[in-house]
Amino acid sequence: MTDPRAVVMEVVLGAEPQLAPALISSVIDQVAVARAELRRLARALHVDPGLLTSGSLTGRGCCRR
Repeated sequence: MTDPRAVVMEVVLGAEPQLAPALISSVIDQVAVARAELRRLARALHVDPGLLTSGSLTGRGCCRR
């Protein structure tokens, strides 16, 4: 995955197209402080974009270690 931020942005915009990209970017910075966290988040959302709206804290490839 060459650009995990782009993956997260794409999934979030797919679920909530009315959100401003700057807002999404700001939230990504708050949630995934370390590059490794961003990669895990992107991988989890790539595998299952429904994690955004499912309310589940776990999932295949999710951010927890």
